[in-house]
Amino acid sequence: MSNKQQDIFNKIKGKTGANAFVQKMNEEKDAPEETTSFEEFIKSLSEEEAEMKKKKRVNDTHVSHTVYIDKELKEAMDLLAGISERGWKTRFLNGLIRNGLKPYAETLERLNEAKKQEEKLKQKLQKDLEKIHNRDQ
Repeated sequence: MSNKQQDIFNKIKGKTGANAFVQKMNEEKDAPEETTSFEEFIKSLSEEEAEMKKKKRVNDTHVSHTVYIDKELKEAMDLLAGISERGWKTRFLNGLIRNGLKPYAETLERLNEAKKQEEKLKQKLQKDLEKIHNRDQ
């Protein structure tokens, strides 16, 4: 195996969940055991739960969307993802889309404003129709 291949292998190996888990377990095994009261234990669980609630999950910030990608492009992307950290594809594709949309920022802003105006008109028409309907009854 060449040095470059070995470096890539070591990077991937270091990022697997199993290796991180074993390393953490070994660190915890060497650490002296702390004796805590039941109340402290419950408090720590509450703090962990509060921290978990603060973190936004992928489903809160992202949406899944299916698209067709050229086979060669997907293969190249998968090769790069294989030596990258978890979530790389999502960040990569979002970055490409974000940069690809930049030239259209002004157009997107006008379209968004037009959409808001259209919604306001719909709401106004709905209210007017309700008034007419209530008046006729």
